Amino acid sequence: MNRNIQTRIVLALICWFSWMSVAKKCRADLYTAAAASLEWKVDSADEVYLAEIVEDADAKHGLRFQPLEALMSNRELNIFPHATVHQCRLGGCLDSRSQFAVAGSRWLIFVRGEGEQIRVSNAISLTHPTADWTYAAISGFGKGDERVLTKSEEIIDRVKQRIAVDRPLPMDCDPDLTDHLYGKRLSEIPLGAWMGGKLLHVDIMRWDDPNEFGFDHDTLVSPLLVPIDVPQGEASGQRSVADVHETELIFLNGSSSEFFRHGQPEQNKSSLIGTWQCELLDRVLTITFHHRLTCLYSMEIKDQADSDYLASNGGTVFGAGTWTVDGGFLNLRKNRRVEGRWHRGRSWMRHGEDDLPRGRIVSKSDTEFQLADGTKFVRHNEPVTAYGHPHEHPWYLISEGWGLHRVSPTVEITFTMAGQPEPKPLNDLVLMWRQRGSPPIQGPPRPERPRTVRTLLGDQGFEPRITVLRAGDTFEIEATGSRPIIDHNINLAWFNNSQRGFDPSLEPPLIYQETVARGEPGLMHIECNIHDDEHGYVAVTEHGNIAVTNNEGYARLTDWPIGRQRLVLTHPDYHFRDAEVWADGEKLEKKGAALFLEIRDANIELRITGVKRNE
Repeated sequence: MNRNIQTRIVLALICWFSWMSVAKKCRADLYTAAAASLEWKVDSADEVYLAEIVEDADAKHGLRFQPLEALMSNRELNIFPHATVHQCRLGGCLDSRSQFAVAGSRWLIFVRGEGEQIRVSNAISLTHPTADWTYAAISGFGKGDERVLTKSEEIIDRVKQRIAVDRPLPMDCDPDLTDHLYGKRLSEIPLGAWMGGKLLHVDIMRWDDPNEFGFDHDTLVSPLLVPIDVPQGEASGQRSVADVHETELIFLNGSSSEFFRHGQPEQNKSSLIGTWQCELLDRVLTITFHHRLTCLYSMEIKDQADSDYLASNGGTVFGAGTWTVDGGFLNLRKNRRVEGRWHRGRSWMRHGEDDLPRGRIVSKSDTEFQLADGTKFVRHNEPVTAYGHPHEHPWYLISEGWGLHRVSPTVEITFTMAGQPEPKPLNDLVLMWRQRGSPPIQGPPRPERPRTVRTLLGDQGFEPRITVLRAGDTFEIEATGSRPIIDHNINLAWFNNSQRGFDPSLEPPLIYQETVARGEPGLMHIECNIHDDEHGYVAVTEHGNIAVTNNEGYARLTDWPIGRQRLVLTHPDYHFRDAEVWADGEKLEKKGAALFLEIRDANIELRITGVKRNE
């Protein structure tokens, strides 16, 4: 090879790498977004309103949505669900005074559910329909950027036409899961596409250019969620996910699952359809199989079981996936479940199927079936639903009702006293929720699970120092250490429960046992009548919304109601009557030892200043 050829090759490689580098730089700030189509927004909504933002001094942000017309609804305009606007992204727009959410702007608002479960499911901006792809009217019909409607009259007419079609969602379709669980990649069939929708690969580039406010979103809309009747499109690359995966077929009773997923799931006559429950090593699994070959499941930790994963998620995890039976073999796959990651709240994560049992079905009846490994499923009455499990959703970001009615944030608490310049962790602090002064809890109640809680009494006193109980629990004290059991005499002065002391009929080393029937107003002091140095405390609530900080000052508020809640701070050694409390840098309203804290699906940093020691 002569020098000229070598030089040309080197130059060509340099040019090629340079071009690739420039191309990557030009494309580096682009990101792909998944959007819900106009047709999906209509079909998945129970109500559709035409509304306008108006000035209102009494409203939360000085602005509110005024309904002008009910395009699809059975309710009068004067009972429009205003609160739901502040439970989703629209409330965030008003809060941030977004440029396209101002007085005079007109919107289409899509609503789902009734009563306590009512919520805004989507919206379309009519005044600025192309300012942001989230609030755009993107139709499943058309090609490329032509799918984006730009004129408000055209958008309203198209919405009315779709309403007139009156096309219900497919059987077993859960729209709240479907419009969340569709993915951003076509490398696999996204779980949401199995739940009643279809994805189109559309490559809409409109938001790659600056919008009318001069913002360049650098957004490429690629997957578009549409109802299953929307055509796939004619342009190159605009195919449904199903077409990309024609080779991936899963069979149920000899029929392709694609058939059930795209048209007639009612023809799935499997006897497994319904809800089943089984006991695994450290958890109880409840799973609901739907016609559409999708399933929802919850895993709850067993009493006394040792499961770090389940305990870190509040004792329960919620998931979704697909199921099939092929040749008598039960398969659970495409599993996603909700869990907290990176301290950013509870969101959906993809997982393998190792947590879920699978295998050949060796026996089956109307009430139970068993796998080859001995796992037995028993038919259960209550179906698993998404409504009872908190998770992040693209629309219900600020929900104070449905969806996020209970969350499990971690609180980090530090405190300072006079003469103590640097804050330090505060352990043994009791945070107790008070129903009086807090908003009503929405959603299903927490299940009552009586437990047996045991405290150890040794040479160093009670361990733990503070025992937390819920009404119905059984409280036990076990003697340990070098002191004779007969020398212990427990004195626990209950306020609302019965009084009792040492019981000689108990089997050593158990020296105290009591089932508490009612909650107590505060910390109850435990002491030994014989040993003056043995002291401890018990806290009992009816609701179970109570937490105690550990040695590092952390406490987990497991399944607490969200919103602005009233809490009482209690500590064996300190009082907080004159203290000030700061949450993430903002001073909280406080009355004595009670304060008002905004509970959301995010961790909280509390700093308490002006703490004084009990006299």
